[in-house]
Amino acid sequence: SSTTTTSTSSAAHGASTVVPSPSTVSGQAKPPPQGGSPGASGGSGASIVLAEGKQRLSFVGRLRLCTRSLILEPDDKRNALYRIPFKSVQVMEQVAAGRQVLVVVTDLVVRMFEGGGGCMPYVLDKTAGQRWTFRLLYASLASLASEATALLKINKLAPHVRDEELSIRTEKQEAEFVFDTSRLHDFTETVVASSAAIEVEPLIKVRGRLVLTEARLYFQPLHNLSGASPVKSCELSNIVGIAVRKFGLRDVAAEVFLKQSGLGNSKETTSWFLCFYSAGARDQVVTELLKQLQSILEHEGKGYL
Repeated sequence: SSTTTTSTSSAAHGASTVVPSPSTVSGQAKPPPQGGSPGASGGSGASIVLAEGKQRLSFVGRLRLCTRSLILEPDDKRNALYRIPFKSVQVMEQVAAGRQVLVVVTDLVVRMFEGGGGCMPYVLDKTAGQRWTFRLLYASLASLASEATALLKINKLAPHVRDEELSIRTEKQEAEFVFDTSRLHDFTETVVASSAAIEVEPLIKVRGRLVLTEARLYFQPLHNLSGASPVKSCELSNIVGIAVRKFGLRDVAAEVFLKQSGLGNSKETTSWFLCFYSAGARDQVVTELLKQLQSILEHEGKGYL
């Protein structure tokens, strides 16, 4: 969904708690000044009003609702990413019914990847009472209020209670996540195994749903943050080996080895590291995968695994 955002350092009053979920933000994109830090005081997909000098900036992007913060992600990569931690938010309020406008007042904003995403230190702006205004263009603000309110309240709890509550909510969301069968390559495919899983890459863990059919192995991320294909898959005929692995000192992972053709559109990926929530879930998927691979070899007359 889309939004327009405004930020000032003057404090606001009131304590209504309404927040948008992952949403697209829209405004008039203004290029960053020459020689300066682009979007130094801006918000993703928003019109920003600065307290100093009353300069106004506006650009297009996404407003993402995360478990511990709001992330403002501009479409123009010259602008910085902005993170507003829930624990620092003092006010969240809907300006007027039907206007799709959200006001957030915070005492901390973290600016990240200024100047196009280079390796630069994050900038912590601890100015009290920073005021941000977002206007959603597509998503319904009211429909997002329940989840945002709950997350805001949870992040105000003691750290150990907060972590436990967030873990419960995340696990519940993952358990309820259903694979989109319209993403199967062939409508005649039959799902023979399915499990919640985590795709592990360097510095990245992607939660989602792993699905096995008689022809392919699929992984659908819980949140498609990269904007790439919503489902990653490989043909079973491209799998050349499977190994059980440990991850985080727990025997709950598996590595799938592939031919050089790789995974999806990647020509370099030669293995797929997947972590499960229990050894039993891992073993069930691996056992069924071996059965399907055995069936393919027998059908091709190549013998046994």
